[in-house]
Amino acid sequence: MRGLLAFLALILLWSLLAEALLRSPLGDFLPPSVGADNFQFDLKTHYLEQFIRRYGRLDCLIVGSSMANSGLDPLIIDQVYTQETGQTLHCFNFGLSALTMASGGDIARALLRRYQPHILIIVLSARDFSIEYGDLTAPLLQTAWVRQNLGQASLEGWLVNYAGGYRYRLALQYWLRPENRAPFLQEYHALTRQGFSPLQEFRDPPVNFPAFVDFSPAQSAWQGFESIQNQPETVVIFVEAPIQPAYRQIYLETPQRYEQRFIQPVQTDLAARNIPFLRTVNLSNSLPADFWYDSLHVNSRGAPVFSRWLGGQLSRLSPQGLSH
Repeated sequence: MRGLLAFLALILLWSLLAEALLRSPLGDFLPPSVGADNFQFDLKTHYLEQFIRRYGRLDCLIVGSSMANSGLDPLIIDQVYTQETGQTLHCFNFGLSALTMASGGDIARALLRRYQPHILIIVLSARDFSIEYGDLTAPLLQTAWVRQNLGQASLEGWLVNYAGGYRYRLALQYWLRPENRAPFLQEYHALTRQGFSPLQEFRDPPVNFPAFVDFSPAQSAWQGFESIQNQPETVVIFVEAPIQPAYRQIYLETPQRYEQRFIQPVQTDLAARNIPFLRTVNLSNSLPADFWYDSLHVNSRGAPVFSRWLGGQLSRLSPQGLSH
C-alpha cells in the first residue's frame, strides 16, 4: 500500500513540476512533445501555447507549407500592421515543411478548434495540390493530438493536449534515442518563438521541382477547407505563395496556363465565398535573385519583404474586422 501511495505521489509531483515548467520562461528552452513524431509540429505546438499565454490571445494564425514556414516573419507582419492601423496584431506562423492540401485542411481545422484564432491565413501554391509530391505530413492526421481536436476524443488525446507530465514523458522518450537528437536540435535552433524558420543564402545545388497537375475546386484536398471557410467567427484569407517568375512556366508550361488552370479557378471559388485571395505576382517579380533560396522559397533577405507586404495588405483589409 505504501509503495502504491509513493508511486501516486511521485506521479503527482512529476505532473505539478511539468505544468509549472510549461508555464515558466524555462518552458521555451525545454519543450515537451505531443507525440507527433514530427519535431517541427511538436515545437510549434508548444511555442504557440506559450505565445497565447504571453499575449492572452491569438489574433492571426498562418498555415501553409515550407513556403509559409520560411517566408513570413510574424514580428514584421505585426509591426507593419500596427504602424499602419494603430492597432496591435499578434500572429503566429504554423507553416509545416511538405504540408499539402491533402492533409492541410484537417490540420488547419484542428488548430482552429484548439486555439481559436481570429484570422486564418492560408498560404497557397499550385505545388500544394500536385500528386507528384509525397505528403510527409499525412501521418499527423492519425496522431491523438489531431484526432482529439477534430472531435475524436480519447484518453491519449486529452493527455497530449492538456497533461504536461505526459507530454514531457513523450519528449524524454524521443530524447533517449540518439538518432532523434540532431534532427530535434536542427528544428529547435531554426525556429523563432513565433514559428518562423528563415532560410539562409541559396540552395546548392538547385532543385528542379516537378511540374504541377491541373487544379480543380472539386478536388477533395480543396474541399477539405470548406468547413473552415464557412465559420463566421474566423476571418479566412488566402495568399498566393511567391514563386520566382521563371518557375511559372515549369508549373504549367506557360504563365498563361498557370493563370488559367490554377489562379482563375481558385479566385472564382473563393470569390463565391467572399474570401480574399491576395496575389503576390508583382511582389515576386520585384524580388532580386539573391532574395530567393530556390524557385519556391524566399530566403532571409526575401522574407522581410514578403512579411512587410502582407502586413500592409492586412492593414487595408478592413482593420476593424481583422482585430479584436
